[in-house]
Amino acid sequence: MFRIRFLAAVCSCVALTTTANSADLSTYRAPEPTPLAVPFAWDSFYAGGGVGYRNVHVSHEYFYDMPQLRSGDSLHSGDPTGFVTVGFDKSIGKGAFVGLFTDYDFGSSDRSGVTKNGTGPTIGAPYKVSFDNAWSAGARVGVTPGHLPVLLYLDGGYSLAGFSYAAAGSTAIDRTVGGWFGGGGIEYGFRDHWSLRGEYRYTDFGDVVGGISGSTANPCPCNPCNCGQSDRFQTEVHTFHLGLTYRFGAVTVPEEYVPLK
Repeated sequence: MFRIRFLAAVCSCVALTTTANSADLSTYRAPEPTPLAVPFAWDSFYAGGGVGYRNVHVSHEYFYDMPQLRSGDSLHSGDPTGFVTVGFDKSIGKGAFVGLFTDYDFGSSDRSGVTKNGTGPTIGAPYKVSFDNAWSAGARVGVTPGHLPVLLYLDGGYSLAGFSYAAAGSTAIDRTVGGWFGGGGIEYGFRDHWSLRGEYRYTDFGDVVGGISGSTANPCPCNPCNCGQSDRFQTEVHTFHLGLTYRFGAVTVPEEYVPLK
């Protein structure tokens, strides 16, 4: 009789335990998926524009063929600019992108100066240097950190700009100059196809050289006068851009993505 009661008690405990576990399983819910940002359409053609700030540094060297009469000075010009850009970015996997672009900076930077020798007296006539609109074409590489709608990038390429120099008694220089550039920036995709861009660019246009033989403003200090007079300009430009970009690619939302709350 004792054994029968004991077995009955054990069976009752097992039945109760099984029923409780079944009840727990019936009310179990899978954890909520972690919210992730919808991926931005970086892999696409784009066009945009905005405003900027350009700082032009011109090192001016003025000299006769006689080394002892060499002189130099420098000019700095900071002016607002505007720009437009078009390009294309392509995903190469694991959040990395490569792209090609071209842009146009419009605006003029003008500064005037007077050439001096090493001790200070003026030996050259007053002059004016102008740096005008610039075309640029280049490539960039970038990454998107995590699932954020942010693109970090580095860029580089070649740029063309208008350069002019004028001074009393000297032959004017008016030509297109070219040089390399490099820089970087960040883009933030804030709504559908729209992104906000901020970037910095350094451009080196190298040397621009012009000259005449015998200046009416500064005749050669030799007799007979058989020496020449030259101007050499080394131009560096620092440019900052802030603008909006519209991307033409379609936004695709994978099933595992859940909108941020």
